[in-house]
Amino acid sequence: MPLVLAVAATASTPPPASPFAYQGLRLGDSVAKMIAREGPPNVNTTDVGHVWSWDKGGDRIRLTTDDDGVVRMIDILPAQSDHLALKLPAVPSRTVTFGTLTADASDTQLGMTADFSGSGNFPDSGAKAEFRAYRLAGNEDAVLLFDDQSKRLAEVFYGDRQFLARSGLLPAAPENAAPRYSAPVLQHEGNADYPPTIREGDAFLRVSVDKRGTVANAEIFVTSGDPQLDRAAIVSAKHDVFTPASLAGTPVDAVVFVRQEFRQSQTH
Repeated sequence: MPLVLAVAATASTPPPASPFAYQGLRLGDSVAKMIAREGPPNVNTTDVGHVWSWDKGGDRIRLTTDDDGVVRMIDILPAQSDHLALKLPAVPSRTVTFGTLTADASDTQLGMTADFSGSGNFPDSGAKAEFRAYRLAGNEDAVLLFDDQSKRLAEVFYGDRQFLARSGLLPAAPENAAPRYSAPVLQHEGNADYPPTIREGDAFLRVSVDKRGTVANAEIFVTSGDPQLDRAAIVSAKHDVFTPASLAGTPVDAVVFVRQEFRQSQTH
């Protein structure tokens, strides 16, 4: 069952409109759909997946994808959290509300008790947090709720249980523990001449890196909108050099996603 996010304000004191188009955001979608709606994100290939992040007006949303750019985990941290309701897919429908929940209230709204809870830290700031985790969609997906020190819901993670476990947000069952994976690390960035065009844009590339750390292939994942810019981005990416990925200490082939920006003031 795909996880779909819809956002609505509760009846009391509606918040300002969110700058993000949360409606229709799904696990299993290509991240290219969000890029088309919200514009170019930052992208970073990590040991647990490819993280695409947008920051607008203090709001933050991050999507973690697999090597095909398919969304497996979503992290939402709104700037204006009071009375912002997130509707989660379930039968019956369930909702969590930023800024107003306590542990008891969340259990009531979700119609279930947490699978586990505890104390920890917000992933970005390191500030203290209380968190609760709930299984959804036949135990394949889960939602994690992070409360701040005032016991208000401040951040929500939800997604594929495997990706949540790989990210350290859920405990992994011993039989599902994966060998340690380390992502490729860029050591030298290739250069390409700015093509003779007046266009600007951002191209996103899917780059295959072999076990020696050299680029085996580079292809456009999301176009810049200009074929000349896309071709220049591919030329640049093919000259990148990486420290190779490793699995349990052994070098392996891997994938990275690269954002190539083209601006008239930029020199390549």
